[in-house]
Amino acid sequence: MRFASGLGWRTDGRLRPKTRPDLLRMVSPPDISPATTAVTTSRGSDPTITARAEIVAKELGCPMLRRGGLSIAEVRDSTGRENLIVVTTEQVRLVAGGSVFWFHPNMARSRIEAMLRSEYDRLVEFAGVTTGDRVFDATGGLGSDAIVFAHAAGQSGHVCAVERSEILSAIVRHGSRYYEHRNREVIKAMRRVMFTCDDSSELLKTEADRTWDVVYFDPMFDVTYKTSQGLDLVRRLASLEPVRPGAIDQACRVARRCVVMKDREEGERLKALGFRDISQRGKLAYGRITM
Repeated sequence: MRFASGLGWRTDGRLRPKTRPDLLRMVSPPDISPATTAVTTSRGSDPTITARAEIVAKELGCPMLRRGGLSIAEVRDSTGRENLIVVTTEQVRLVAGGSVFWFHPNMARSRIEAMLRSEYDRLVEFAGVTTGDRVFDATGGLGSDAIVFAHAAGQSGHVCAVERSEILSAIVRHGSRYYEHRNREVIKAMRRVMFTCDDSSELLKTEADRTWDVVYFDPMFDVTYKTSQGLDLVRRLASLEPVRPGAIDQACRVARRCVVMKDREEGERLKALGFRDISQRGKLAYGRITM
C-alpha cells in the first residue's frame, strides 16, 4: 500500500502552491463553495471510489461527473464549475485554479508520535484532556488539534470537530476516513473524531449545560498566511469570522472543566474575550477559562 506523506497541499518547496499546466485556466478563483464546485473521481476508478464520490456530491449538493479518461481541465469545462473535488483511493482533493489541497494530519502525526514516547504536548496538558474526556472543537479547520485530542481521550472519549465551511469540512471528513499511515495510533485517533459541518456558535446553543469536558477554539489568523502562501487556499476555504463573546458565553455554559482558545503570541483576542489564564510561548498563546 502507498502511504501518503508531506504537506496536504502541493507546493514548490517554499510553501507556494505548485501549479500544473492543465489547471491554470483560472489561477485565483473568486469563490470556493458548493455553487462553484463539482465532484469527480480519479481516472479508471472502481465502483467503490465512484460511490464515495457520489456521497460527497450529494452531501454538498454538487454535480457528480464520471471521470473516464478525461483530464481535469476537460472535466471542469464539461461541468462549468471552476473548482473540482477529486475522490481517489486514499485522498479527497480540492483542485482550485492552479492549487491542489487534500486532507493530511500534518503536525498531529508528529505530536501523537511524541506523546507515544511520553513527551509533553502543550495543548493537551493546558486543556487537561485525559482518557474518557469529551471535547468540542468549535473551529475544526484541518482537524489536527481534534485528532490529537482524540488520541489523548482514547477509545472511551469523544471528540467532535465542527467546521463552518462546507467544502473544507467535506474534504477533512471524507479524507480522514481514507487516509492511511503506518502508525496505527494516528489512524485510530483520526477515525474516532466526529467531523461535522455546522455553525458552532449556533450548535453550542443547543447543547445542554455541562455536556463537554473541554470546549476549544482555534480561530484562523490573517497574519499567519501573509508568510505562508502555500496555505492561501486553506485560508480562502475557512471562515475568518472572529470568535464572538456570545460563543464564549455558550462554551462556558456547556463546558464541565474549561474553555480553551488559541491566539497569536500577543494574546490580545484572549484578553478581550475574558481569558485571564494565558500561556504564552513562541508564536502562540493559549487562554483558559476554568469552570
